Amino acid sequence: MHAELVATTASWILIGVFLPAVVHKIKSWLRFLASMQAYKLLPVSLVKPAAMVLVGLEISALVLLVGGPFVGLSSVGFIVAMLLLGVYFVAILVNVLRGRQFIDCGCGDEPTAIGWLVLLRNLMLVAVASLGWFLTVDSAGIELTAYLLGICLALIGWGLYQAAEQLLANRTTHQRLWMEL
Repeated sequence: MHAELVATTASWILIGVFLPAVVHKIKSWLRFLASMQAYKLLPVSLVKPAAMVLVGLEISALVLLVGGPFVGLSSVGFIVAMLLLGVYFVAILVNVLRGRQFIDCGCGDEPTAIGWLVLLRNLMLVAVASLGWFLTVDSAGIELTAYLLGICLALIGWGLYQAAEQLLANRTTHQRLWMEL
């Protein structure tokens, strides 16, 4: 039951991260495309197709993380999440190393500049996905108490994540204000 509990908690933490990110990307499509283009990793002609693939993969990860425990596909959801987080990590790292840190990460409604803290955040999310993948038992069906307790623990984890995200966004706003003086 302990492995199921940790995997379920990891799954729902990732759902809490990816769901608002997908909603933001769809709702603010043009802003998301502008963020992707600002990374300067792809030719302009490939930004839109790549953005569509990323959103499709995020939706796939969500579906697999939500329904995976019931049909034995949780590990695939964790793998897709790790892949996405890894791609985002590399894209951010390349730009940070280029000295281009005033790019909106493109992951939420509140503009957040990329940087070492965002890289650390992504590494922690990769660790959560890796732990969930490692502890996933892909047999159809999960003990209900482990599932419900995992959701409760994930809500606490997601609340802490949201607090950290707000601090990062506030930091970006603060930096921008001081640059204008």
